[in-house]
Amino acid sequence: MRRSARHVLGSLLVLMGALQGCSGKSRQVAEAATLELRERYSRSEFDQIYAASAPELWTRSTHDDFVKVMQGVTRKLGDYRSATETGWRVFRGTSGTMVTLGYNTAFERGIADEVFDWKIESHTAKLAGYHINSNAFLAE
Repeated sequence: MRRSARHVLGSLLVLMGALQGCSGKSRQVAEAATLELRERYSRSEFDQIYAASAPELWTRSTHDDFVKVMQGVTRKLGDYRSATETGWRVFRGTSGTMVTLGYNTAFERGIADEVFDWKIESHTAKLAGYHINSNAFLAE
């Protein structure tokens, strides 16, 4: 009985380690995609960002609305400067793997809290959601 319990415990530890490793890889893919998105943002490539996003984003926002939001971010906050990660989550479900990354982001004219939702497919990340909150949006 003792040997069987040790075997089960050992198997569980190996499985937990493997799952954590997969979560780490998904997170790394999402972080790399976030850097690429920031580069595209700096070049105002909003059409390309939308076109490369996941269908989940398309159901939440039209192309025109997405571009207007991104242009508004640029107008109110300016260029991206730096970001500090505030949290992350990896979720695996029947519809695939989703990674959520949160940042406190410094822009040229203010700060914002950003949340990126990424759908991970075949070691690539597609933007499934983008949320931004800043006091700069309240000021005229």
